This record gives sequence, C-alpha cells and structure tokens, in this order.
Amino acid sequence: MLADKHPNLLVLNVEGSRSKAQNLNAALEFVLGDFVAMYDADHWPDPDSFQRAWRWLSNGYGVVQGHCLSRNPEESWMARMVSIEFETIYAGTLVWIHAYMDIYLVSVSVPLSLSP
Repeated sequence: MLADKHPNLLVLNVEGSRSKAQNLNAALEFVLGDFVAMYDADHWPDPDSFQRAWRWLSNGYGVVQGHCLSRNPEESWMARMVSIEFETIYAGTLVWIHAYMDIYLVSVSVPLSLSP
C-alpha cells in the first residue's frame, strides 16, 4: 500500500462524502503546515509552481489558483475541447468576476499542466 511506503501520507476514508469539497474539508483538519497545496491526481505541476505561488503569498495574497494548461490540445478534438474549457474557466471567469462583480481577486494564475 502507498501509505506503507510513505509514512507521512495520511489516507482518509470520509464516510458519507458525496463531493470533492467534503473530502478536502475533512483533510484540512489534519493539515499541520503553514501552507497547503492541493493538486488533482491528473495534474502535473511545473517544477517552479511553488516558488511562483510563494511570490504572491508572501505579498499578502491568501489564495493562489493554478492555471491548468493542456499539454496535448492538438492530439484530438476532445483534447482541444478540454483545453478550451480550462482556458475559459481559469483565464476568462476570474477576470470577469474581478471586472464585473467588484470582488478583489485573490487568486492568480500559476501554470499547471495536465499529464500526458
């Protein structure tokens, strides 16, 4: 089992969970560090993503939102559609919220990439 090989890994079974948010909230109760990074299992972060995020966090921002980039949008029609979806969500939506809803943006783009 993965947890046997990595003693710092805590595997949780959240009884009755019906969402990713419920699982994340349950896991946050066990966090010991000053900062928390959450990645989806299929994301492949750029090696400098933590340093780039730290630049924002150390200047007073409370949250840094990653910007997913597809590594293979030319591979198929579906891959192109996923790439367009990510760009719409991460680039377009946050800008719109900031511009039209008078909400201060505390999230910024830190490029992450989907695994091949």
